[in-house]
Amino acid sequence: MTEFVELACSRLGISPETLSGNLKDRKTTKLRQIVATLGIEGWEQRAGSLGRVLGKHPDVVSRWARSGAELRSTDHEFAELLDDLDAMLSEGCCG
Repeated sequence: MTEFVELACSRLGISPETLSGNLKDRKTTKLRQIVATLGIEGWEQRAGSLGRVLGKHPDVVSRWARSGAELRSTDHEFAELLDDLDAMLSEGCCG
């Protein structure tokens, strides 16, 4: 779990603290949605485990993933970011 978050953050050029912090700007929100959506849907991560790593309640992480899944279907750029991160993680990640 920690490995997934660290590798995803590394590939995105951010620190895990960015995701776990209290900033609510548009960019940080999008990054949270990307990591949560890809982690839960594509990498079999659980909201509770991601929440523990990020210091967030599992319901919050689930909400990020739900909103990310909705965005994926309506925002082509967001969908591409998810695909790009997935490809980068596939090059050398955890399961």
